[in-house]
Amino acid sequence: MIENGKLRTDNLKKLRLTVDKLEMRLRQKSVQRIEDVQWASIEPNGEIGYALKEHKQFATKEDIQMILDLLHVKIPEPPLRKQAIKGEKGTNIFKELKDNNENRNNRDELK
Repeated sequence: MIENGKLRTDNLKKLRLTVDKLEMRLRQKSVQRIEDVQWASIEPNGEIGYALKEHKQFATKEDIQMILDLLHVKIPEPPLRKQAIKGEKGTNIFKELKDNNENRNNRDELK
């Protein structure tokens, strides 16, 4: 149906498939333009089989990692959440608030 990004209308006629229906079925497979397709054909089960042109293919995680390795770029780890402050009786997530209130009370007494 498609060769090197060009429609083969003679094959479409043989398959009784309109250009509009072909475009619809390609969009369902996340292909936006016929020109992006290297080849497309109808599989025995009726589905469209296709291959995108090399410059339109999606990058894989492996591709991205290879690029990062070539650039010697390291992605920083995401910052950790602030961990709870350990008090005398174990974990006390309100220790900072308690300390701030005590400091405020001490300042009020000094006035």
